[in-house]
Amino acid sequence: MKKLIIRIIVAALAVATLSCLASCSTWTTPYDRLDKDGYTVSVKFDVGEGATFANVANVSIVDVFNMEDFEINSSGEYEIPIIKPDDKARENAFTPARSGYILAGWYTERTLRTDSNGNMLDEYGSITTDPAKQGYIYNNLWDFESDTLKVTASDFTSSEPALTLYAAWIPKFTYQFYEQGASEPYGSVEKTNLSFPEWRNGKMDLNDFPGISGKTFQNAYIDEACTLPVTAEYLDGVDYEHGVIKNPVTNIYTTWREGTWYKIETLKDFTSNISVVGNYELLCDLDFQGKTWPKALQRAAFSGSIIGNGHKISNITVTQTDLDWTKYGVFGAIESGAKISDVVFENITFRIQNGSRVQGSAFGLFAGAISSEATIQNVSLSGSLEIMQSAVEDGMLSVSKNHTLGLVVGGETPAALSSASVKCYLVKADNTKTEVAAGASGIVDINGLKQ
Repeated sequence: MKKLIIRIIVAALAVATLSCLASCSTWTTPYDRLDKDGYTVSVKFDVGEGATFANVANVSIVDVFNMEDFEINSSGEYEIPIIKPDDKARENAFTPARSGYILAGWYTERTLRTDSNGNMLDEYGSITTDPAKQGYIYNNLWDFESDTLKVTASDFTSSEPALTLYAAWIPKFTYQFYEQGASEPYGSVEKTNLSFPEWRNGKMDLNDFPGISGKTFQNAYIDEACTLPVTAEYLDGVDYEHGVIKNPVTNIYTTWREGTWYKIETLKDFTSNISVVGNYELLCDLDFQGKTWPKALQRAAFSGSIIGNGHKISNITVTQTDLDWTKYGVFGAIESGAKISDVVFENITFRIQNGSRVQGSAFGLFAGAISSEATIQNVSLSGSLEIMQSAVEDGMLSVSKNHTLGLVVGGETPAALSSASVKCYLVKADNTKTEVAAGASGIVDINGLKQ
């Protein structure tokens, strides 16, 4: 602990005193005092032009060490661990920063950047004739976890660093995005690194990728043919070996799925992302025991998709109390273009409590109506349709209002919707139930419910 405390204090003194050297020519320099106390080995952190340490420009951090505080290894060398300027182990950390840049790391070598013909190159690797714009290339990235400064007993002075570490700053560069098959980019992003899209809480979070309206991101590729998936290394865009960017412009080719899609891994993923135009891929069973089925699906025409992948949606209970809708069921209506496939609806209950004031309303356990142009594939349904006797007696469910009451759908039931275990009950005021038979087409005789 003693060595660590000394190192922190000395680094702080160096920052405080270096800025005084130019104006205090007769003052004994801190380096003289450090040498006197045996702190003869120094390490300099050069943050570079345009950058700052702790919001202070044109300053370097210098750590100094007394070799007596360190043991000699088998090669006769003192091994000194180096701590980053912004390491939390320091009592006062010195944060390096440069607006519009990221720090690639600290390197032991820095040279002006040129091409093989000796032309000056800027920080993007392009030829420049302006010496002020010439960039650097770096070598020997310092690993603060494993690297140590190795020195032998010799005549050191703290003002002459035994090691200088140079900050390599990476400028923002451009990522261009192409949709598969397109010749022109649909978007671009200028950043120093890029986060890949990911699924969060059922939604696709594009992070740094630009979106395409009405579509859901699927994947990203390095090549136009979309055969080589993008890797984290490709997105990084930084050559850490030399502390420079790989390319001023990086192309990314993307594939997309039509519509807004959600991947459902929990019940909350489903209920918090409900939309009548949404598309849902189930990766788990959904149990609505003690939960509320989304009202948006009860009261509107669903035109999205539910791809079940063989999973169950179970224990749904819906009680119809509104009087002013035209289509009633677990789904109000399933519109043209909708698709529901490979899903089991198990133990579903739809209770008709009030009927409707609206002429021509349709009722069914699964839906009030299903468009003939909707796609229903490999869907099974079990449960019960319950009709309160009061709804029939007060005329809110009646033939005179041209209401249609279907066991499963208030109209024609698609052949791909298996519903052999669905039953219909008339429920009296005391909550006793009487099973009611439906006709061959699945339509329930409303007049017959009064008897």
